[in-house]
Amino acid sequence: IIRRDDTDTPAAQRPSELFSAAVAISTMIQRHLNSSRRFKQSQPPQWPKGEKGVGDNVSDAKNTVFRGGGLPHEHISFYREMHKRKTIYRVPGLLPASFERGVAIRFMSRAQQNGLPGVIWEIKLKDPDKLPQEGGGGCLHVNFLEKTPFKEE
Repeated sequence: IIRRDDTDTPAAQRPSELFSAAVAISTMIQRHLNSSRRFKQSQPPQWPKGEKGVGDNVSDAKNTVFRGGGLPHEHISFYREMHKRKTIYRVPGLLPASFERGVAIRFMSRAQQNGLPGVIWEIKLKDPDKLPQEGGGGCLHVNFLEKTPFKEE
C-alpha cells in the first residue's frame, strides 16, 4: 500500500481502480517524456504524418490534430481574437485530440445536442523534420506548465 488515505475502499481491495488508472496514466506520460533519452526517439512513435503516414502515423493533415466540442457563447470572442492575432494558446495539462477530423466532428455534434455552439479546433504541431529556427522542432506535449511568462494563461 502506497497511500493510506483512501478510506472509501476497503483495505482488502486496495489499491483502488482509480489509483491503478492514475498509475497507468502517469507511466504513459513518463514514457513519453523520456522517449528521446530512453528509446532514442526524437518524437513519440505516433505522429500525424498526413496521408503519406504509415500505420498509426496516418492522419487527416500533416502535423495537425483535431479536437471537437462546445464553447459557451461568452468565450467565443476570446478565441476569435486569438485567431485574428495568430496568438499561441498553450494548455497547462492534457488536451485530448485526434488524428482524424471526423472524430472531432462527432464530439462537436454531441456538444451541439447539449445546446452549446459547436467548435472544431485544429491544433498545428511544429514539424519535427525541421529545425526550430525553421519553425519546426516537434512538440513537447504532455508537459505540465507550472509557471509561464504569458499573463493570458
